[in-house]
Amino acid sequence: MNRDVDDTRTSSRGPVILAVLSAAMFVYVIDTTLMNVSISALVEDLDTTVGMVQTAITLYTLTMASFMLTGGKLGDIWGSKRTFRIGLIVYGIGTTITAVAPTIGFVMIGWSILEGLG
Repeated sequence: MNRDVDDTRTSSRGPVILAVLSAAMFVYVIDTTLMNVSISALVEDLDTTVGMVQTAITLYTLTMASFMLTGGKLGDIWGSKRTFRIGLIVYGIGTTITAVAPTIGFVMIGWSILEGLG
Protein backbone atom coordinates (compact mmCIF):
# COMPACT_ATOMS: atom_id res chain seq x y z
CA MET A 1 0.00 0.00 0.00
CA ASN A 2 2.86 2.42 0.71
CA ARG A 3 4.17 1.80 -2.75
CA ASP A 4 0.90 2.97 -4.31
CA VAL A 5 0.96 6.15 -2.22
CA ASP A 6 4.55 6.91 -3.25
CA ASP A 7 3.78 6.28 -6.92
CA THR A 8 0.78 8.62 -6.76
CA ARG A 9 2.78 11.36 -5.06
CA THR A 10 5.60 11.08 -7.61
CA SER A 11 3.29 11.00 -10.62
CA SER A 12 1.35 14.05 -9.42
CA ARG A 13 4.61 16.04 -9.15
CA GLY A 14 5.83 14.82 -12.53
CA PRO A 15 4.46 17.76 -14.56
CA VAL A 16 5.91 20.27 -12.08
CA ILE A 17 9.34 18.64 -12.20
CA LEU A 18 9.20 18.55 -16.00
CA ALA A 19 8.25 22.24 -16.10
CA VAL A 20 11.14 23.23 -13.79
CA LEU A 21 13.69 21.22 -15.78
CA SER A 22 12.30 22.55 -19.06
CA ALA A 23 12.62 26.12 -17.76
CA ALA A 24 16.23 25.45 -16.78
CA MET A 25 17.00 24.13 -20.25
CA PHE A 26 15.24 27.13 -21.80
CA VAL A 27 17.49 29.47 -19.78
CA TYR A 28 20.56 27.69 -21.16
CA VAL A 29 19.34 27.95 -24.76
CA ILE A 30 18.21 31.58 -24.51
CA ASP A 31 21.43 32.52 -22.68
CA THR A 32 23.60 31.15 -25.48
CA THR A 33 21.37 32.69 -28.16
CA LEU A 34 21.49 36.14 -26.55
CA MET A 35 25.26 36.02 -26.29
CA ASN A 36 25.56 35.09 -29.97
CA VAL A 37 23.18 37.87 -31.01
CA SER A 38 24.91 40.49 -28.89
CA ILE A 39 28.50 39.85 -29.99
CA SER A 40 28.92 43.26 -31.62
CA ALA A 41 27.50 45.09 -28.59
CA LEU A 42 29.79 43.14 -26.25
CA VAL A 43 32.82 43.93 -28.40
CA GLU A 44 32.00 47.62 -28.19
CA ASP A 45 31.01 47.71 -24.49
CA LEU A 46 33.89 45.61 -23.20
CA ASP A 47 36.49 46.96 -25.66
CA THR A 48 37.45 43.48 -26.84
CA THR A 49 37.51 41.45 -30.04
CA VAL A 50 34.95 39.21 -31.68
CA GLY A 51 37.31 36.27 -31.16
CA MET A 52 37.40 36.81 -27.39
CA VAL A 53 33.59 36.93 -27.19
CA GLN A 54 33.37 33.76 -29.28
CA THR A 55 35.92 32.17 -26.94
CA ALA A 56 33.69 33.04 -23.97
CA ILE A 57 30.68 31.48 -25.72
CA THR A 58 32.61 28.33 -26.58
CA LEU A 59 34.02 28.07 -23.05
CA TYR A 60 30.48 28.31 -21.64
CA THR A 61 29.24 25.51 -23.89
CA LEU A 62 32.24 23.30 -23.11
CA THR A 63 31.97 23.91 -19.36
CA MET A 64 28.25 23.12 -19.37
CA ALA A 65 28.77 19.94 -21.41
CA SER A 66 31.76 18.83 -19.32
CA PHE A 67 29.96 19.08 -16.00
CA MET A 68 26.56 17.78 -17.08
CA LEU A 69 27.44 14.18 -16.19
CA THR A 70 29.14 15.30 -12.99
CA GLY A 71 25.98 17.16 -12.02
CA GLY A 72 23.94 14.02 -12.61
CA LYS A 73 26.25 12.01 -10.37
CA LEU A 74 26.10 14.68 -7.67
CA GLY A 75 22.32 14.48 -7.96
CA ASP A 76 22.56 10.77 -7.19
CA ILE A 77 24.83 11.41 -4.20
CA TRP A 78 23.29 14.56 -2.66
CA GLY A 79 19.77 14.31 -4.02
CA SER A 80 18.43 15.97 -7.13
CA LYS A 81 16.63 18.80 -5.34
CA ARG A 82 19.69 19.82 -3.32
CA THR A 83 21.97 19.58 -6.35
CA PHE A 84 19.57 21.66 -8.45
CA ARG A 85 19.40 24.35 -5.76
CA ILE A 86 23.20 24.50 -5.48
CA GLY A 87 23.37 24.79 -9.27
CA LEU A 88 20.90 27.68 -9.19
CA ILE A 89 22.98 29.49 -6.58
CA VAL A 90 26.21 29.04 -8.57
CA TYR A 91 24.39 30.16 -11.73
CA GLY A 92 23.02 33.23 -9.92
CA ILE A 93 26.48 34.21 -8.69
CA GLY A 94 27.82 33.84 -12.23
CA THR A 95 24.97 35.95 -13.59
CA THR A 96 25.68 38.69 -11.06
CA ILE A 97 29.38 38.77 -11.93
CA THR A 98 28.56 38.84 -15.64
CA ALA A 99 26.02 41.65 -15.20
CA VAL A 100 28.61 43.97 -13.67
CA ALA A 101 31.59 42.74 -15.73
CA PRO A 102 33.90 45.57 -16.76
CA THR A 103 36.09 43.34 -18.97
CA ILE A 104 35.86 40.15 -21.00
CA GLY A 105 37.85 38.38 -18.27
CA PHE A 106 34.99 38.84 -15.82
CA VAL A 107 32.55 37.62 -18.47
CA MET A 108 34.63 34.47 -18.87
CA ILE A 109 34.72 33.88 -15.12
CA GLY A 110 31.07 34.72 -14.46
CA TRP A 111 29.32 33.56 -17.60
CA SER A 112 31.59 30.95 -19.10
CA ILE A 113 32.78 29.19 -15.97
CA LEU A 114 30.33 29.83 -13.11
CA GLU A 115 27.16 29.82 -15.18
CA GLY A 116 28.45 26.81 -17.08
CA LEU A 117 29.06 24.99 -13.79
CA GLY A 118 25.66 26.02 -12.41
